[in-house]
Amino acid sequence: MNPSLSAHGRTDEAFQESPGAFEALFEALPDAVVLADERGCIVRVNAQVEKLFGYSPDELRGQPIETLIPERLRHAHVGHRLHYNQAPRRRAMDAGLELSGRHKDGREFPVDVMLSPLETGQRTLVLSLIRNLAERDTREALRFHLAALVNSSGDAIIGKMLDGTITSWNKSAERIFGYSAEEAIGKPITMLLPPGTEDEASDILGRMKRGEISTYDAVRRRKDGRNIAVSVTISPIFDTLGNLVGASKVARDFTERKRAEDELARRDEELARSNAELQQFAYVASHDLQEPLRMVASFTQLLAERYQSKLGSEADEFIGYAVDGARRMQVLVNDLLEYSHVGTRAREFAAVDCEKTLKTVLANLRKSLEETGGQVTHDPLPPVRGDHTQLGQVFQNLVANALKFRGSEPPHVHISAEQIEGEWRFSVRDNGIGIDLRYAERIFLLFQRLHTRAEYAGTGMGLAITKKIVERHGGRIWVESELGKGSTFYFSLPMKGVTHGNGLRARGTG
Repeated sequence: MNPSLSAHGRTDEAFQESPGAFEALFEALPDAVVLADERGCIVRVNAQVEKLFGYSPDELRGQPIETLIPERLRHAHVGHRLHYNQAPRRRAMDAGLELSGRHKDGREFPVDVMLSPLETGQRTLVLSLIRNLAERDTREALRFHLAALVNSSGDAIIGKMLDGTITSWNKSAERIFGYSAEEAIGKPITMLLPPGTEDEASDILGRMKRGEISTYDAVRRRKDGRNIAVSVTISPIFDTLGNLVGASKVARDFTERKRAEDELARRDEELARSNAELQQFAYVASHDLQEPLRMVASFTQLLAERYQSKLGSEADEFIGYAVDGARRMQVLVNDLLEYSHVGTRAREFAAVDCEKTLKTVLANLRKSLEETGGQVTHDPLPPVRGDHTQLGQVFQNLVANALKFRGSEPPHVHISAEQIEGEWRFSVRDNGIGIDLRYAERIFLLFQRLHTRAEYAGTGMGLAITKKIVERHGGRIWVESELGKGSTFYFSLPMKGVTHGNGLRARGTG
C-alpha cells in the first residue's frame, strides 16, 4: 500500500523558485501542514505535524495521508479523497464536518481541516491545514470557566488599559459601584475617585505602567455619589510577547466592616476610659474611706469596751452590730483597694519560680492549715514569667478558698501543671463542698457570693481579684466542679519567654 518515494523528488520542484520564503512560511504556520500528491501520498509536513500526530517528517514522507486518520475511517476517506481530486477546490475550516485525527500512539482526537489545491506547474498538490479541536475546546472551556469565575466573584474585577480606560467590568463591580458594564466600559477609571483625589489617580497609573502589583485601602465613589471603603489590588496584564498592555483591578467593599471596626474601636475606647475611671474611683473611694472607717471602728470598739452591760442588752446588741459592720466594711474597702491595685501598682514581669512562690504561700496559710487539718500537695511546678507577688496571691486565694469551703473530711488540695498548646495549665483540685456549675461564671465577678456571711465569711472579692491577675498575665481561669465532690480551678499562663524545666510532663505540643 506504500507508494514509491520517487514522487517526492518530482514534487520538490515546487519549492525551487523561492525556497527560502516558502520554507519560512511553511514552518511559521501555527497549524499542522501536510502536502500530499494526487495519489494521496505525503510529500512534506511542517514541525507542527510531529507535535500533533507524534510522527517525524521522515516517518511520514511517502506514506498515505490515511496514516493520520483512525483505521475505522480510512476506507471511506480514500473515496472522499478520490472524489476531491476530480474537482479540487478550497474548503475552509468550520465547515461543520466531524473529522478525527489519529496519533502515533493510537489516540484519537477531533480535528478541523482546511483543504486547498496547490499548483506546482507540473501537477496539483493538496495542502491540508489541520487544527486540533480538542485543544481549542479546552481553551474555550478554560476561557468560559475563567469568565464564569470572574463574573461570580464577590469582588469587583475590572480590566483597564494603561491610560486608565476601563475594558472589562464584572457583576460585582456593577453591584459595588452601581454602574452597569455598558456605563463603565470605555470610561476612565477616575470616575470612581472622589473629588480631590487626582494625585492618587496619577500614582495608580504610574504603578500600572511600571508593572507593579499593589494592594492598599482606599475610598471610592459609587454612581449614587456615596463614598465606600474598598481594599484594592492592582496587577499588570502582559500580552503573549511580554509587553505591558493594561492592568486588572480587584476591589473589595469593606464599608460595613470598616464601620463596624470604627464602632468597635469607639466602644473599646469608651470602655477603656470607663474602666480607668472606675478603677480610679474604686481606688479613691476605698483609699478615702479608710480613715473615717478606722475612726468608726475604733470608737465603736471603744464604746463596746467601756459600756458593755451598762446600757442594757439592747444597747449591747446595737453596739455589736456597729462593731461588726465597721469591721466588715474595712475588709471590703481593703479588698476593693487591692482589686484596683492589680493594674495600677503591678510590678514588671520577671521569671517566677512557682515552687518557691507556693512554699511562701503555704507558710502564710500555716495557721489555717493547722486549724482545719488541711494538706496541700503538688507536682513539680514550672518557672513562668509574671509578677511574683500577684501570682503568689493567685495560689493563696485558691488554696485559702479550698480550706474555707471544706466538707466533712479534712481538706486536701493538690496543685499540678502541664504544658498544653503553648501555655502552662495549672490546676488546683480540692475535696470540698463543690459548686453548682450554674454559677461557674458568677463566682468570678465582684461581690458575688453563693453563701451567706453566717455560713462563710468573706466579701466575694477573692476570685474576682484572682481572675483579674490571671488575665493581666495573658491567661484565663475557669472551674470544674460537682456539688459534694470538690472543685478543680484551672488557670493558664503563656509559656513565651520562659525557660522550661523540672522534668514536667508535656501534652498537646506535638
